[in-house]
Amino acid sequence: MAPDQIYITRPTIHEKIQDAVKRSDQGELQIIWLFGETGQGKSYLLKHIIGQFDEERIAAYAACSTPLGNQPTTSLKPYQPLKDIVEELLSKQSNVKRHMNLVKNISLTVLACVPFVGDVAYGIKEIRRDLNEYKKGKREVELDRFEEEYLETLKTISDEVPLFLVIDDIQWVDKQTLGALQRYMNASSLASRKIVLLLSGRFDEVQRKPEIHGLYEQSKKHSGFNEFELRPFTGDQVEEYYRMRFPNAFVDADLLLWLQQKTGGNPFFLVSYIKHLLVESILKEDGSLSGSLDAYKGLPAEIQHVTNWLMKALPEDELILLLSASVIGYEFSLHELEHLMQQPTLQLIRRLRKIKALFGICEPAGYRLINGKESSVFHFTQHAIHTALYNELTVEEKENMHRSIAQYLNNLRMHGDDDPDKLSSIASALSIHAHLGKQPDLEYESILLKARNTPELLDEATIMNRLEELSPEVGRSIEEVQERYRQALVQAPLVTRQSE
Repeated sequence: MAPDQIYITRPTIHEKIQDAVKRSDQGELQIIWLFGETGQGKSYLLKHIIGQFDEERIAAYAACSTPLGNQPTTSLKPYQPLKDIVEELLSKQSNVKRHMNLVKNISLTVLACVPFVGDVAYGIKEIRRDLNEYKKGKREVELDRFEEEYLETLKTISDEVPLFLVIDDIQWVDKQTLGALQRYMNASSLASRKIVLLLSGRFDEVQRKPEIHGLYEQSKKHSGFNEFELRPFTGDQVEEYYRMRFPNAFVDADLLLWLQQKTGGNPFFLVSYIKHLLVESILKEDGSLSGSLDAYKGLPAEIQHVTNWLMKALPEDELILLLSASVIGYEFSLHELEHLMQQPTLQLIRRLRKIKALFGICEPAGYRLINGKESSVFHFTQHAIHTALYNELTVEEKENMHRSIAQYLNNLRMHGDDDPDKLSSIASALSIHAHLGKQPDLEYESILLKARNTPELLDEATIMNRLEELSPEVGRSIEEVQERYRQALVQAPLVTRQSE
């Protein structure tokens, strides 16, 4: 099945919107705010939902235009979303009689402001004369009364049939539409109307713009206020999407887990990764796995574009914080981040919590032993974001930070206690950072440290190959480095020694 034909239901969101519609049917204006991060499928969901209401109420969808380049929102066309709603209301009415009644209820001022209306309404006798007279200058249209006339139009239409109106990407709303919405929410004449007004966007953008956040706070005081969040796909929903996308494929459990981890359940990321895996021949056309996921290191261009946009939206200090965290890994401890940032743990926790609230980039993952110390642990919400952040760093920046972390971990090794669990956890992290920081002596010591303290079964063939590569870099013969490794194994827990 084609990706753009697949729709995965969000039962909780559907039920909540249906409840709001029922309250609207009782004669109470309902204001819904739907929030979701980029790629969560808000627009796709909304277009699907309003299609369900076409029979019982008039539904219309409009999206706020994005300013071009660095232009401010003041450069946007005034009232464009409101005009688009009228255009959609008219264009969706295929029934001539219903269409004619609808046009009668829309004021001439509003119709005159909608360019598309000429193609839609000129064939209707009742309105053609007025529009022709307006075009000839024989009939006055007071464009400065657009807001007032629009309000009267909503009231008149909703007297005959309930309305379901959607304004998407509210973070890009123009100044005039924003002002109109503020006044409409305060209009007592709309409070008892059968109207559902759904505003959708990214909460972080809404929160950063005082005027739009003010509209959100104003609507919270309304008795018909509703607020929903569109969450990422669960593991079951990822599987459902994959089965619908490839109905004849054997679904590999490891592949589904890999997709869930890489995408964080983001539908846009999920589609992008699947497309990229097909291009790279990791997946066959039928969806079956044909290549190695471990060997795949790519990042789809669409995801790179989204994450680049996200990073541009971050304040400089918070971007530096997250870039530093990305060097530690997808999961990062505060004790290592504290070393890199040279800031108190409490201050870092507060900053990370703020980033979570505003951007949803990272989240807490508990308090536990990690890399040699008991510490608070955070992780990125999506592997794609972690990868994009890490890729933003230059080779020199990565190497310097890996080296700094390796030296910090080695200091913990030398001055910490002799707890095997702590030493084993240090060894794994030290090995990675020493290797990426180009410190062969520390990488060699980390291998010996792991051999002496880990209860895990070790891959001796891989370790021996790496020791052979490290031999000239640490100035020791192959025989010597391998012998030291075997001596370290003698000190290891019994289960490790038995693996030889």
